[in-house]
Amino acid sequence: MKHITLISGNEGEGWLWSIECYIYSSSHLNANIFQIRNFKDNYKKNKKGLIQSVRKWQETNLEKNKEDHKLWLKNNPDKVRQYGKKGREKEEHKEYMKQYLKEYTPLWRANNPDKIREYDARTKNKRKRNLGFIPLNMHFENAEAHHVDKNHIIYIPKEIHNSIYHNLLTGQGMAEINAKAFQYLFGNN
Repeated sequence: MKHITLISGNEGEGWLWSIECYIYSSSHLNANIFQIRNFKDNYKKNKKGLIQSVRKWQETNLEKNKEDHKLWLKNNPDKVRQYGKKGREKEEHKEYMKQYLKEYTPLWRANNPDKIREYDARTKNKRKRNLGFIPLNMHFENAEAHHVDKNHIIYIPKEIHNSIYHNLLTGQGMAEINAKAFQYLFGNN
């Protein structure tokens, strides 16, 4: 008996698939060569339909697949350890890249002032195009303009503005800094 993978592939989004068969004797192989060729031709014609049917089967058998995966993890601890190493290697690589960039970036910036000027101008122009400037309070000494949304700003002390990292485009830290900004705005008026 011989195990043969007829066709396999990776269709993105983590979908791996293969179609396999078992050949029991040489006469069995000769009798099925035509069927295999016919299958490959049909596969090429109906690739999307086959992939959709495989995905549908995987979705309908999700619980069984989870149980099978747990069983595989239990029966293959050496493979699990091997794949775990890759995760540790990624972390080591991240640390290496942090250190490398920390050392290399100042040198690159010093050697490429024209590119730095171009990047800075591009970034500033992008921000100017995307952000409005409607103040909700008056400017005062040692104040910075904080955008609470794409159009409105609140002038707040520099210490408050720099106390929390935030990014309006990604939304990171915006809830916290906006709370402090509105607390300052309504607490002073």
